[in-house]
Amino acid sequence: MDENNLNYILKAYLRFRKSRSSNKGFTILEILMAILITAMVLYAMLSLVVNLLGLEKRETAKNQVQQDMGQAIDYIATELKQAVYIYEGQDLENLVSFPDEVHPILGFWKIEKVPYRNNPEGNQKLPDSCSGATASECYQLKTSRNTYTLVIYSLKRDNTEIWEGPARITRFQLRKYDPEDLANLTKTPGYVDPDSSNFADWSPTEVINYSEAENADVLVDLVDYHPEGAVPDCGDYMLSTPTLPDNNTSFYACVKPRETATNAGEFAEAIVYLRGNAAERAGKRGNRNSVYLPSLQRRVQARSVFNRTPPGF
Repeated sequence: MDENNLNYILKAYLRFRKSRSSNKGFTILEILMAILITAMVLYAMLSLVVNLLGLEKRETAKNQVQQDMGQAIDYIATELKQAVYIYEGQDLENLVSFPDEVHPILGFWKIEKVPYRNNPEGNQKLPDSCSGATASECYQLKTSRNTYTLVIYSLKRDNTEIWEGPARITRFQLRKYDPEDLANLTKTPGYVDPDSSNFADWSPTEVINYSEAENADVLVDLVDYHPEGAVPDCGDYMLSTPTLPDNNTSFYACVKPRETATNAGEFAEAIVYLRGNAAERAGKRGNRNSVYLPSLQRRVQARSVFNRTPPGF
């Protein structure tokens, strides 16, 4: 083999070695660096997704609680407009026997249409004919088509797994007749017609027990409950109840004193305050940031014309 052939083979071999060297795999260090960078990118992306989901959860919770509180206070305000008498500074526990965890906040009397049901059937209707010992009462009821109903809104600490939040508002009502046995004019135990000229002195003929299963319903949950340490200042108005539980101001009402809301003067008026708590639903239980505590108030005039003297008479 001559010298030229040897040089050709050597050069070909070197070219082959060089090509094999350029196509070799990654080193361990390069693989570890690639894994680290990929992990950092994935972590950043996952953190962003988690933060966005948490933000959406918090915003949804705040909006839902704000909406719930608004609907609740609107419902109370609508019913207050029908009131013929609003209790001011009186102990509502003298009217109804409440459990320790239920604190009555706002009470009033209103006139309610009879029959109580919108589409009464059977015994939910008034008697077809009036006779016997209740004939006079029956004729009067068929003429007036209404009765007095006592309504009390209370604040109840949450102690069940059914309802959310620190507390909830319940609505108690005491009707004159049993709505399911109106045809027989069956009266509710303890009920007696109030004196339209002196509602403040009304008292039942027997103890009336509060029962969330029978005569009370939950209006809204996720209501705040936090001891404030100071009784709210109602100014020229009066607190609707003598005391607030633990001086908690999440739900209370200020009522215009009767001496400034006479027949010849202004309508009875109340200001209702309500504060919700979205922290638990937002996953921030115990957080007292104001963004999780939507607060609302409504000024309401009781515009019932019952027992009022028109101006100028």
